[in-house]
Amino acid sequence: MAPFISSQGGVVIVTGFPTSACNTFVTLIRHQIKSLKQGNLCLQFNPEDHTTRYTEGILAKIEQKLAISDRPAGGNYFNNNEAGRDMEVTGVFINEMPDPTRNQRRNLGRVDKILQAVKEQVKINRIVFILASYHNMPEETISWFWNQLWDEGLEGLVDSGLLVLCAYEATDGGFPSGISLPRLDCEIRLPAQYDQCDRQQVLQQVTEYIIQHAGVDSVRAQVYAQSWLDDWNYCPSKVQSGALAFPAQWDPKLGIHVT
Repeated sequence: MAPFISSQGGVVIVTGFPTSACNTFVTLIRHQIKSLKQGNLCLQFNPEDHTTRYTEGILAKIEQKLAISDRPAGGNYFNNNEAGRDMEVTGVFINEMPDPTRNQRRNLGRVDKILQAVKEQVKINRIVFILASYHNMPEETISWFWNQLWDEGLEGLVDSGLLVLCAYEATDGGFPSGISLPRLDCEIRLPAQYDQCDRQQVLQQVTEYIIQHAGVDSVRAQVYAQSWLDDWNYCPSKVQSGALAFPAQWDPKLGIHVT
């Protein structure tokens, strides 16, 4: 995963069991990417969040983060009339019927603005799109993302470092064959529980994480790491939640505690 965190673009999917905390894992990756450079932009969409469950909310969030204005012109019905004198208008009801075709054209225009803004932004900073809880994302939202955003422009920016992260959880821990991605550059499978071999690797990773963020020497860092991992019973979700809480809850005397 290191190349994708540092600079490499593409599509990465993180798969695992419900206890694997895939969403927390991609959030940790998001924090790492943002910490590399202040201007790096990570946009996370989650179907559990009603504001980014459907395309309208996703469009609005991208526009907000990229400072894109999308204000449709309002109707002007009574100004500049030619009556030549003041008028009193009463009993008028104006009903603008929804026009699906016009809305579709407007959204396509919004997508064009977004793609142009992303193209300019990746010349300066990384942009990462995160599709959290991919297994719960509405099918129409997924289809729109890949057909309208990816196919129409995002794919061409992979060489500039554009990254898409997907988090998928399933009872069997795998990604179902019935769901396709337009491309897949890396798949990370998270375990339901860490076995003995995994525990050694996790101990090393948590130790390095503490050294990086707390500035303590390697001996003390490993003592902290081992203590926390024992306390967390090497549960993947608790380990990742603990890492996410760190270093905001860091106390050199107490460490951090996740229940």
